[in-house]
Amino acid sequence: MYDIGKLKLFFLENQILFVVLAFMLVVIFAYILLYLFRPKYKKIHSLNLYGVVWEWSWFEGKPVGIEAYCEDCGSKILFDDQYANMGSDLNGGMTFLVCKNCNNQEKGHVKGGDRKYVLKLVTRQIMIMKNELK
Repeated sequence: MYDIGKLKLFFLENQILFVVLAFMLVVIFAYILLYLFRPKYKKIHSLNLYGVVWEWSWFEGKPVGIEAYCEDCGSKILFDDQYANMGSDLNGGMTFLVCKNCNNQEKGHVKGGDRKYVLKLVTRQIMIMKNELK
């Protein structure tokens, strides 16, 4: 029925192919396991805070690429921080979170600083949430 000699020759000639396929299967299986058993905090990529939706990705356990989006239409939020440094102390200033797509409607505000200050507050809240999920 089968020619054993031809079958052995086939496996010997394609030995590299079988090794490569086996290696690929091991890598795919390892990746799936790492994905399934990743830390809980890496499953979270968004947070509602200060009246808008904040989205980010994770890099080495820290949030990166933090962006704010409108809850109503999903477009990017603009930071109006021209009044952020008004007043003699940090409590005097205000940064407004504005959606240009919703007729420049204010979606939220943060008291006490400019755009950088707002992003630091959001980063802090994300890290607090991350530590609670450990």
